[in-house]
Amino acid sequence: MVITVLPIVMVYPFIQRHFIKGVIIGAIKGWRRRRDGLLRPRRPPSS
Repeated sequence: MVITVLPIVMVYPFIQRHFIKGVIIGAIKGWRRRRDGLLRPRRPPSS
């Protein structure tokens, strides 16, 4: 398990800022789409 986790732990600090930036951009895009009504409403499940 240590062999698996070690490379991830070593690389994560270098890509953390890009990961967080992507999450923030995605959240803002989703918020704008919901705000502007661009998302289609969900259909109720068919019975």
